[in-house]
Order: sequence, then C-alpha cells, then structure tokens
Amino acid sequence: MDTKTTDPYERKKKKQIFKQMTI
Repeated sequence: MDTKTTDPYERKKKKQIFKQMTI
C-alpha cells in the first residue's frame, strides 16, 4: 500500500477501492 500518496483525489480513490474490497 502506498503511504506516500498525499494527493487527496488519489487517496479518496484508494479508500473507495479498499472499502469495496472489504465489503
């Protein structure tokens, strides 16, 4: 996992993908 991503959009995207994966 990328912790160096400080881009808000990228972080949001990753968060959404992660959320979908955990569902």
